[in-house]
Amino acid sequence: MQHNNIISLGVSNATGAISAHLRVEIDSNGQAVIGGATNAFLGTNLQDVDGTVASDGAVGRNISAVQLKGCGLHYATADGAIAVGAEVDPVAAGKITTTAGSPCGRAVEAASADGDVIRVVFYN
Repeated sequence: MQHNNIISLGVSNATGAISAHLRVEIDSNGQAVIGGATNAFLGTNLQDVDGTVASDGAVGRNISAVQLKGCGLHYATADGAIAVGAEVDPVAAGKITTTAGSPCGRAVEAASADGDVIRVVFYN
């Protein structure tokens, strides 16, 4: 059976913008939202999406392409410096760090500052 590593989710106008390479979760309405400081995230957003400007003419119907967290390398946004090989933890605003104490993956590249985008392997 073929397994697709990328899924599409709606982004509501209440969510606003979701930048590429942030961790995302699913809200109670089945919409993509920026991931919080928990391991309960779905994957990473692959492109910038603005929920307030609809791509199909109907507000709140933008589509976010999400790479599932257990599948391959992800680009993720760092919350500060991260060394190659370090375990990474989820933090607020959909970013990753090394100081939160609840590992969700391992850095394949180094980050030197907040906002750097690096490659990460997330655990299932």
